[in-house]
Amino acid sequence: MRLIVTFLLVIVINVFPTFAQEEVQHQKYAIQLKKAVEKIKLDGQLTETDWQNAQVMRDFYQSYPDDKDFAKTKTEVRLTYDDKFIYVAAICYDDIEGDYVVQSLKRDFSFPITDAFGIFLDPFNNKTAGFSFAVSPMGVQREGLVQNGGQYGVTTSWDNKWFSKVEREADRWTVEMAIPFKSIR
Repeated sequence: MRLIVTFLLVIVINVFPTFAQEEVQHQKYAIQLKKAVEKIKLDGQLTETDWQNAQVMRDFYQSYPDDKDFAKTKTEVRLTYDDKFIYVAAICYDDIEGDYVVQSLKRDFSFPITDAFGIFLDPFNNKTAGFSFAVSPMGVQREGLVQNGGQYGVTTSWDNKWFSKVEREADRWTVEMAIPFKSIR
């Protein structure tokens, strides 16, 4: 059994200081988002032209057991948007033997003890409050609110409607997420 959490701190809007390295590190991960020119179909396959043309983010830090080392497995992340949604796509490579660690198939699973891909957004640009969205390799969703810079974790009592699709293959799993702008104000 293994536990590798693929964990993304998105610098598109900003990140929380408790998870951040230094401001110089933030600039290293800044990207330019391009508006989608065609409809994104959530099917777990990144075949749309917008995904092919999106900038790819790599070389993420792991969050468990500590957050100072690069992740043991590689993840590639792409972002785009349209008038209603911010879209996130990730290819989570899996070259570690064994099954995924999935503690629950219930919504709002425990993120630190379940293999998952997650994103944190700070739309207020205040580095203390924001939103968390995560998906397990089994397609289970989790969302929550981050307060006080994440010092107390994420509260999953906040529920909102957003969309995701997972496609698993032998050596990786791919997730697509569509998060409505109206959900994150």
